[in-house]
Amino acid sequence: MKDFAIAISVYDKFDNVKILVDMIRKNWQGDFDIIVCSSHRDPYPHLSGCDIDHLLVTENIPYQPSYSPEQQALHLTLRVVDSIRKSCSKAAQSSAPYGVHIHSDCIPLSWPHLRSLGETMKRHGKYFAARGQYGQFNQDVPMGALDDMFFVFDNRFAQAKGLWEFDLLDFLPHRVSMHGFLAFLSLARVGLRNTYLYSQYEDDLLWDGRQATSYCSRVGIPMSLNSKFHFLHLHESSFEGDLGLNLKAYYLQEYGLTKGAAVESFIDRYGMDKEVLFEKLKNSEEELLNFFKNKGLNRLASVTYSREPIYLRKIRDRYLKSSLLGKARWLAHRHGAQVKNAVIEFCKYKFWESFLAPMHYRDAMYPSSLTPVYRKALAVKPGDVAELDDLSFGVSPALWPPKDAHLRLEPPKPPGCSISDIAPLKKQFASLER
Repeated sequence: MKDFAIAISVYDKFDNVKILVDMIRKNWQGDFDIIVCSSHRDPYPHLSGCDIDHLLVTENIPYQPSYSPEQQALHLTLRVVDSIRKSCSKAAQSSAPYGVHIHSDCIPLSWPHLRSLGETMKRHGKYFAARGQYGQFNQDVPMGALDDMFFVFDNRFAQAKGLWEFDLLDFLPHRVSMHGFLAFLSLARVGLRNTYLYSQYEDDLLWDGRQATSYCSRVGIPMSLNSKFHFLHLHESSFEGDLGLNLKAYYLQEYGLTKGAAVESFIDRYGMDKEVLFEKLKNSEEELLNFFKNKGLNRLASVTYSREPIYLRKIRDRYLKSSLLGKARWLAHRHGAQVKNAVIEFCKYKFWESFLAPMHYRDAMYPSSLTPVYRKALAVKPGDVAELDDLSFGVSPALWPPKDAHLRLEPPKPPGCSISDIAPLKKQFASLER
């Protein structure tokens, strides 16, 4: 019997996959199934000789820079979700009790802590564990957002319920992001009582201990480290030069993950003294923020935006590449945007509740959220686990819980779970092609 099944999604970051496989095979104590699913058309030559149990390829879903933003979002979502359903479906067939899904730039730094998450689920009868936010409302996450990295599922439950058997059109991919899709999946096929929300985005940290992300951030962050389970997501290209690679090498060394040809070669090339590395990271961040501060753009120079360096560099580079007239227009635009955002924030906090509350559900209003309620309801404590029986969510106590809440009905098996090409999507979402 295997100890755990690891499902890895990747496009073309094959070197990252090799490091992950070495990390698991050479440094973890246990027996693991490793499943890799790539959206690259021919990943096999790139991963030949890599100790992978199963190498899968997604459906032929194209993605081109020439696509409109709507098309890009749709096709990227389809690629990610297709990779998730294929890799996780294969992982669910493993003899291991649990499976976990990660992307190639994600590193579960500690096998004992990953194992403990599965053990916690078993103790409290949970079949799906994820981090994120239930109750957060946005257009692409109407029922909340669950991270598509580091979610864990019970393999026997997944097979019995057909958890990963669905068509790519089933979740309205032109309206729902991959994070919104996972929230829908957990609520509809697993059930809230059977789901363990083990962490939220606000719990993640940067390399220097600062909070990694603000509430409902819509821009990618450079890295996040879940200090409870030691899950690391590191977006290497967010950093200047090789600093992202240096930081990755630091974490591998810090956690003693140093064995294996791919790991050793990577550390030899990018390893750096911790004090030197952190000083370079600090200087790189300060240099970027000072660029905006010196131009009076204090909002962009704030600590919050320092967590989103790609966004800042794109704005900075537009200025640096512009003509003298273009630079003047850039300054006028950025200062105008700063004033506009300040007015919006003032109005939001001053008038939001009194003006909009009567017209909207309070739990669907940004930044309000049911997250604290769900956090309490799903908290896993030694020897006990909180349930939802005493929480009405505003529903009349006479109607909550429903009389048939104890029933466990078997869901119907969904129809076919694959597509041969993108044609059905183009027909279904023709409006996005215009």
